[in-house]
Amino acid sequence: MEDENERSSPLGFFNIATSYWASGRFLIYHRLGVSHQDNVVRFLLYHAIECFLKAFLRSKGLSIHDLANPKKFGHKVSKLSARARRLGLQFDDEDKEIFKLMSMGDTVIRARYFKRGCFFWPDLSALDRTCSSLSASVGKSLKADGIPIRTIDRGNSQIDD
Repeated sequence: MEDENERSSPLGFFNIATSYWASGRFLIYHRLGVSHQDNVVRFLLYHAIECFLKAFLRSKGLSIHDLANPKKFGHKVSKLSARARRLGLQFDDEDKEIFKLMSMGDTVIRARYFKRGCFFWPDLSALDRTCSSLSASVGKSLKADGIPIRTIDRGNSQIDD
């Protein structure tokens, strides 16, 4: 288990979150003309949000075993965000609303698998703003812990050192 903890660092989670976010942003701004593109973007942004939260929690000493355990955290953004808040990460009202929407029913799974019917989706720009907010706040926390990170420049979708 120790080896698994060493291989799943806060920086690794932050970098993969940034990659999912950057990919989602690319698709937001470059319409490809394919069916269900917004679902793909939502999935990318949902996963980025989850990974940003896990980056913060790993930096605060939570084990990869606890974060991966579906009985403790798993993919449950409600639990991840609640623990992150208790450990000092602050969220704005829109972030909290996104976490709430992501935790309702099958919101996240609907982005992965096609389901017909009426459904309320979080706005893509709101998901993007939550990714931006988490990138900034988690990035600031990681930097304070001496972890070198890279962030996305929101203005032009470029990676900025």
